[in-house]
Amino acid sequence: MKGVKTIIFLFFSFISFAILHAEETESPSVIPWYTQGMLESPFTFQQKFVDTTHTAFQLYDFFAPGNPFVAGKGNVGHPSRLLEFKPDTDNTFSLFSNDPYQHYRFQHNHIHFFRPKHVFTDLFYVTGADREQLFYGLHSQRFQEKLYVSGKYRIINSPGQYSRMAARNSNVYLSVDYQDPGERYQLLGSFISNRIETHESGGLRNHIAFEENPVRDSVFMYSASSNYRETAIHLNHFYRTGFYIHEENGQDDVSGSDNDQHVDSTDVSLPVDSAGEKRFINLGRVNHHFSYQRRSFVFDEKAPPSNFYQNTALESSFTHDSTYVHTIENQVSWSNYPIYQEDATFPFNFRLSLTHRMVNIQQPIYEWDSEPEEVKDDYPMSKVRFNQVIPGVSIESDKSRFFSFDGFTRLTLGGYNDEDLDIGGSVYLGRADHHNRFQASVLLSQKEAPYFSSRYSSNYVRWDKDFEKTNIVNVSARFLQKNNLSAHANYYLLTNAVFMNADALPEQNPDAFSVFTAGVSAQLGIGVLQSRHSILYQYVGSERFDRLPPIIGYHSVFADLSLFDKAMYAQIGFDILYNSPYKPMAYMPVIMQFYSQESYESAFDIYVDAFLTAKIKRTRFFLKLQNILGIITDIQPVYPVPFYPLPETAFKFGLSWMFYD
Repeated sequence: MKGVKTIIFLFFSFISFAILHAEETESPSVIPWYTQGMLESPFTFQQKFVDTTHTAFQLYDFFAPGNPFVAGKGNVGHPSRLLEFKPDTDNTFSLFSNDPYQHYRFQHNHIHFFRPKHVFTDLFYVTGADREQLFYGLHSQRFQEKLYVSGKYRIINSPGQYSRMAARNSNVYLSVDYQDPGERYQLLGSFISNRIETHESGGLRNHIAFEENPVRDSVFMYSASSNYRETAIHLNHFYRTGFYIHEENGQDDVSGSDNDQHVDSTDVSLPVDSAGEKRFINLGRVNHHFSYQRRSFVFDEKAPPSNFYQNTALESSFTHDSTYVHTIENQVSWSNYPIYQEDATFPFNFRLSLTHRMVNIQQPIYEWDSEPEEVKDDYPMSKVRFNQVIPGVSIESDKSRFFSFDGFTRLTLGGYNDEDLDIGGSVYLGRADHHNRFQASVLLSQKEAPYFSSRYSSNYVRWDKDFEKTNIVNVSARFLQKNNLSAHANYYLLTNAVFMNADALPEQNPDAFSVFTAGVSAQLGIGVLQSRHSILYQYVGSERFDRLPPIIGYHSVFADLSLFDKAMYAQIGFDILYNSPYKPMAYMPVIMQFYSQESYESAFDIYVDAFLTAKIKRTRFFLKLQNILGIITDIQPVYPVPFYPLPETAFKFGLSWMFYD
């Protein structure tokens, strides 16, 4: 109760302070941001802006903010998995079939490159029961006319309500966005550091006894921990080749000066000055991408290991599995993309790329003859190194037209993923900025299983599998009605799919089977009564594969109010999340993977949260009573991941304070 009283006191103290000082702040200026993908192609160059609304602000979890379709272990910062089937077909080399920390990590492709006029800062803080604290500080600044530097530090410190559920995660990135005044050269760079540490329990030994008396929360492990560490450097730069032509009295004067006024080579109405006509001959853009990534995965248990697997551990007095993966990648590409969207009037745009990737993987070997104390910090490591070359071709039509299309193909040669192939394409009806838009896509993919599904070594378990390539055929359709309605449907045909079976071991299903997903999201409201709805249906045509709930839904119903003479805008309501009965996937900390289990089937699970979100000028905050059904004593604990109980009712308070000067 002491923690709850502290949260309530902070909440009302902050409201009083914010309202009294609301008139001292100016309305926030608009801060645009982009991702690397948006800046690489004029057709994906869709300027987005910092979100200053308070709608859905209470969905704060760093794993997948705003996405309620997540199954977690009951504490923020721990491994979680998305409950919507979305195979990773973009990655040409993957370690996990489902990376349990993928959304807790900063990744270069998802970094927001902000372009403020001067300075932009956002401070975000959440506090909850059991000393749960989440914080990030984001700062972005323009140093020169077209030089922007940003940085973000994020931390999770969450001890957890039950035994061995503590998490401490820290992430930081620094980014640079530069374009030369001549509009020929652009650079995007980032440095990323991800540190994730979680205590591991292996789940409840006897969930029935826990349900009878929550004090009896005996777990499998009392001293184990997992560490995920990543350091990465990325550098992307683009140079626009070509030259200007000055036409004077019928004579052409060729100039390559970067300081000349930029003119689109496809514009038929060229500007004319005293020197005559001038136009730019575009010879395309040359891109270079470099990345270095170092990842380590450590499972540490100082006590005698619990018997998860049938085989005996090689070392019975302790476990210290350290796996290291180093990746260096260089990609050179050419495209006839201009830098700016308004220049993109070519009927067809091509991109040719050639990627070289070097991968070095080290895994532990527990075959020693000396005493454990002598080799604990220097045990033998198996080392695997390979090189891959990946040629690729893509084509895009002008997306500013009502009808447009795109397509791509890439082939991996050499190394672990030798002869992996991806071919895909989409057609669009409606421009990206139109109210209604329809998209139809098809994808053909032939891939090796994720590396750790084929080759893995640890104190508990080791395997070396020779799987056939997995084949995926995907046909999808999506309809988007701007700001109101979206609907999508996906059909997948999978052959030779690899999954983690009930023994937490990789297995391949040689049969062909279908997966179908369909979902709809809508925003509805009358007057002050507003609502947000998302419903997803999923069908998996085989038991020998990952488990997903057939139906999962999210509904948010709230009153949208203006208070204190419009000094504060608030929303008060309920979030309702549910899923139909299914066998949720369990988590194996030894291999950091989710796996199918047969011993537990969930009921029709339903979660209800009460919330208040508000906005006062440039400040947003929320107060949330999470899982209010937990106050009803006869309701059984819920296990989104067996057997990690979802905490009972908990208060959460969070705020975001933005600065624009």
